[in-house]
Amino acid sequence: MRARRISLQTKLVLVTTVFLVILGSVVLVLTEWGNAFGDLQAGWKVWNGVFSSITPRTAGFDTVAPVNFSSAGVFVLVLLMLIGASPGSTGGGIKTTTLAILLVSTWNFLKGRHEIHLWNRKLPFSVLQRSVTVVVLYLGTLLVGIGLLVLIEPFPFRALLFEVASALGTVGLSLGITPELSDAGKIVLVLMMFWGRVGIVTFLYSLLKRQTGERVSYPVSEVPVG
Repeated sequence: MRARRISLQTKLVLVTTVFLVILGSVVLVLTEWGNAFGDLQAGWKVWNGVFSSITPRTAGFDTVAPVNFSSAGVFVLVLLMLIGASPGSTGGGIKTTTLAILLVSTWNFLKGRHEIHLWNRKLPFSVLQRSVTVVVLYLGTLLVGIGLLVLIEPFPFRALLFEVASALGTVGLSLGITPELSDAGKIVLVLMMFWGRVGIVTFLYSLLKRQTGERVSYPVSEVPVG
């Protein structure tokens, strides 16, 4: 029997996941060695660093309460919650493949390539368009959610940022302020969780009328960016 070849998506998911677990674990162990993990033995500090780098992207469990993390550790958890799990899972976030495609596209651009090459394959431009759309809508929703909570709630900014990122990523972690939020603040989190679970792109896709095809071909114009 011929060996079954691993698909490009599977490779991308595995490589990105391993990269995030290793990088997240190292950063969390370094930032929380004398903080949230300070009372633990060295081996348990490492294991808690590994666990704490995995759970924000998926299950939302914790062995050390996030409220005990340093500001650097909380920032790492927020980033991991926003990245989320992989396509086809029940996790939230922008997804690992979206992040990977943006990084690969950036690398190709810096090398002067006008196409997206990955493991002897060429990715269609539409994949990059979808990835950029997901990230822009996700970050836009995050900013709206944070802005609303800042106007409504008296809590520190990092706590509100953590709550919105957790809700939008459908994670479930908290810095302990969720029960203290006002009804309006809780409604904001409910909306964030709904959009995070259904998918912002899917939600807007169902509302906006799709164009079946362009009937007019417009001239190309260059616009400087950056």
